[in-house]
Amino acid sequence: MAETALRERFGTAEEPAVSEVIKAGAAAGVIGGLAMAVFAMGATTLLGQGPFAVPQLIGATFRGPEALLSGWGVIAWGVLLHLVTSAAYGTLFATLVRRDTPRGIATLAGVAFALGIFVLMMFVVVPVVDPVMASRAAMMVGTMLVMHVLYGVGLGLSPYFRRVFTKRPDPVPRTPTRITISTGVR
Repeated sequence: MAETALRERFGTAEEPAVSEVIKAGAAAGVIGGLAMAVFAMGATTLLGQGPFAVPQLIGATFRGPEALLSGWGVIAWGVLLHLVTSAAYGTLFATLVRRDTPRGIATLAGVAFALGIFVLMMFVVVPVVDPVMASRAAMMVGTMLVMHVLYGVGLGLSPYFRRVFTKRPDPVPRTPTRITISTGVR
């Protein structure tokens, strides 16, 4: 009886949650990535760099400095690369949080995770794979920091999406069909 209740509540080893985690992480990551992109468009426009400066910088990963002078192809490539990376990191984050994590805790954890990504990307990965972006991102560290905080807020949706994408139905509260009162007298 207790084993059945636990199995209903927590699932079994035969029910891997891999697809649930991948879908939830990718959804939360893309939402966070879109929040980053919208903020980046506004911030870079205000900084006089144009609304598509960040996708062009990301597109420079494989094109070099001429990507900053290229057209829509590089911008589309930069957006695609950004969203795929956002989904991948989102999936990694979704593996670290439980389905029943409270919203506030998930958001704080998402922001902390995103700040870790910020440090990793700004100071390790980007200088190696995209020197063009590294040289220009150094001039807008504050903007990049806010972008990653917004990404972390999006990541905080992972537990919600894990609940949405779970294959197991929520346990149905059971109501007794017959009430008996025991008096202890036979």
